[in-house]
Amino acid sequence: MNIFLSSPGRRVELIKILRKEITNLKLVGGDYSSDSPALAYCDIVYKLNYKIDNEYMENVLKICKNENIDMVIPLIDPELELYSKYKKKFNDNNIKVMISDFSQLEMTTDKYKTFEFFKKLNFVHTPNTILLKDFLNTSKFN
Repeated sequence: MNIFLSSPGRRVELIKILRKEITNLKLVGGDYSSDSPALAYCDIVYKLNYKIDNEYMENVLKICKNENIDMVIPLIDPELELYSKYKKKFNDNNIKVMISDFSQLEMTTDKYKTFEFFKKLNFVHTPNTILLKDFLNTSKFN
């Protein structure tokens, strides 16, 4: 299996687990910083742009095609939205991206939307949460 780790940073333990659990593994890492400790544990390393944008994603897709990547694992939050938007393009090239759909990402990256989700499901005891603008409109500060 060929896996691309996007911005692995210091996730050395993750790499060790992948190597232990997956036989015939080729790990390709891509990061903007050549000082990323996890890159030392990858078989092949690519330098990525610092700016995460459409050009960044097209570059990652090109790397994945060249390296016959089976799966991409994005590892930093700023990449998640773009990977979710590019998921179909990767899938069309037989590359799986371990990423949630955009609607789920949108909910989980917004604390208030997460609160509303849990409250609606009555899933867990969730502390009352209020947006600052709503707090200011109902408080003595008005």
